[in-house]
Amino acid sequence: MAEQDVPGDLVDRRRAVRDLGRALRALGTASVMSEVPTKILCQARLLVAEATSILGATSRQAGVPSSVDDPYNGVRMFSPMTGEGSPFVAPLSFETVDGVASATCTFGEAFEGPPHHVHGGISAMLMDHALGHVVADSGKPGLTRKLVVQYLRPVPSGMELLVRGRVVASGDGDVFAQAWIAAAAEPGTRLVTADGHFRLLRPEQAAKLMKQFA
Repeated sequence: MAEQDVPGDLVDRRRAVRDLGRALRALGTASVMSEVPTKILCQARLLVAEATSILGATSRQAGVPSSVDDPYNGVRMFSPMTGEGSPFVAPLSFETVDGVASATCTFGEAFEGPPHHVHGGISAMLMDHALGHVVADSGKPGLTRKLVVQYLRPVPSGMELLVRGRVVASGDGDVFAQAWIAAAAEPGTRLVTADGHFRLLRPEQAAKLMKQFA
């Protein structure tokens, strides 16, 4: 759905969610990098607690979709990997050319495992998301049944990364896909690879899953 077809108040709210997401991600980075005096840390904690209280004044119930979401049109504002309101990761935006979906991203110090390198669990989450994206983009959305991740080389933090994925086979309700991570400056050298097995949802399963968004 184009922005011009969305009610003005919803456009404004989505922009506010986007801006808050950016601020929260910046806060996360600042907090893990900060070496301010203990007194300042305590002051910051009080400010964060105040913001938490303000945001929590009116909340949706767990499992209830956000008022800014529109999953039928691909809008998930709080998706951990693609949501503009995500407090964790800057949103990924995939482009598909000749069946290969590509996106770029950068993980800062908040996502480190070993010093100067991205935590392996973050790489696995990124692979699962990339695989899920290419499976859905193929017109056969399903749920992850098996994910095999191979860590070939350490993934640097603070460096632009290239994430790619593609469907390799499908049939009998199953879809198989591959994804990988490389440094954007060296796209031919894979750092992490993943093979995913996805199971397509039966029509009644899809209807049950999406009923909450009706």
